[in-house]
Amino acid sequence: MADGKKVLISLPINFEQYMGTTKGILESNGFEVDDYWNDTGLPKEELIKLIEDKDGFIVGLDKIDEDVVKAGKKLKVLSKHGIGTDNINIPAATKHGVVVCNTPGSNSNAVADLALGLIICLARNIFEADTSVRKSDLTPYIGIELEGKTLGIIGLGHIGKKVALRARAFGMKVIADDPVLDNEFAVKNGIKYVSKEEIYKQSDFITIHTPLTNETHGLIKEKEITLMKDGCYIVNTARGGIVDEKALADALKSGKIAGAGIDVFSVEPPLADYVLFQAPNIVFSTHMGGSTPDAIKRAGELAAKNIINVINGKKPLNALNPETLEGYLK
Repeated sequence: MADGKKVLISLPINFEQYMGTTKGILESNGFEVDDYWNDTGLPKEELIKLIEDKDGFIVGLDKIDEDVVKAGKKLKVLSKHGIGTDNINIPAATKHGVVVCNTPGSNSNAVADLALGLIICLARNIFEADTSVRKSDLTPYIGIELEGKTLGIIGLGHIGKKVALRARAFGMKVIADDPVLDNEFAVKNGIKYVSKEEIYKQSDFITIHTPLTNETHGLIKEKEITLMKDGCYIVNTARGGIVDEKALADALKSGKIAGAGIDVFSVEPPLADYVLFQAPNIVFSTHMGGSTPDAIKRAGELAAKNIINVINGKKPLNALNPETLEGYLK
């Protein structure tokens, strides 16, 4: 039973108003909840103190290294609020028998909406037009139509599929690359699997929906940009570090890349001398892909259920180190 067990929650400040059901689920299952609301993640020293007596932790922006994992003397499960777990040292958690979970699909609609929103914003110069109107200038900006254009999706998982469906509704041709093929989905929705190289060569727009791993870090660099169509657009709502920001800035300055929509950054928040601040034709957003009430609530509820399941000897929604479950499953 979960009676007497403790859970730590650390999430952005503006998430608190949507997390009531998450706390309710945990408390109704006998958990004591200790919650902290911050926009940077808890400082390591504070986190080490707080996690000492916790059985589970709903992780937001916190950096979870081996020191933190070792400090959790009772810790059994780290449950990420959302998808990306690049801030969690999974091998260290595995070494210490701690299950790491995330909540796939919880924010797919929200991130897909933002990705397509950035695509539309770039295609029709909406940001520039807004700036002009505020200067009493109604000179029309000449944009491009999406119908008939090719969208290349790197990562056709939960989010990538949602983006594909939205793009198809706009009459776009969709090509995609993913290590796991879902041929039934692709055939049903008129999507063609191709190599990354073909995505670079064929796409008018490229959108990235893959996790940040050792394999995807620096996935798009100068070499890959050279392969792209002149005037291609790039949208990244996945993770900073997947696109080489210096190479992208140079390509935007030269006109090789027509524009970019960037929601994520290699260093967050970006500093004043951030290289992309000096490049033209970029629309930025505040790493807000999953920030809708529905997505926040859904991710919180699923993150809570992951913790409850592990503590009660059941399989969580998605364990990223399933070898650790052997010590918990009944």
